[in-house]
Amino acid sequence: MAGKTDDSGMSGLGDILKGFGKLLNNVIEMAETGASKKSSSGELFNSDNEHGLKGTYDFSVRMGLNDKDAPGVKRKVDIIVPQTDVFREQDRIIAILDMPDISLKNFSCRLLGNSLHIEGTGEKAVYDKTIDLGDFETTEDNISVSENNGIFKIVIIRK
Repeated sequence: MAGKTDDSGMSGLGDILKGFGKLLNNVIEMAETGASKKSSSGELFNSDNEHGLKGTYDFSVRMGLNDKDAPGVKRKVDIIVPQTDVFREQDRIIAILDMPDISLKNFSCRLLGNSLHIEGTGEKAVYDKTIDLGDFETTEDNISVSENNGIFKIVIIRK
């Protein structure tokens, strides 16, 4: 989704407003269908632009009860999207996730189509993240996970 640029080289305000409109449409669709989670990803611009840059986005929207919506209902844990850094190389993808108080025994990751779904469950929080792999082909046998003090490193090797 390449945006038009003005004389300063910045993307137009219209492209930003279109993005907010798409987000609002997703939230409305979730409310109408009763969905509690929706993820979206895509390309901001590609390497065909004059600077040779490529950008992608990935976001998740969650809806659910909070203390204001249901004062008599207390949630037992918070659902958190962990801070994540993703490094894409030609033959592998490396993801670093920060999930305090989560150990390998309470951690899972699995391939779902062209995405990697990651979940960690602790006493105070549930961490949930989906990483879009795009056209990167792999199998679950090519995924390795290590953990050190709640910092998880996931290495995904190309098939």
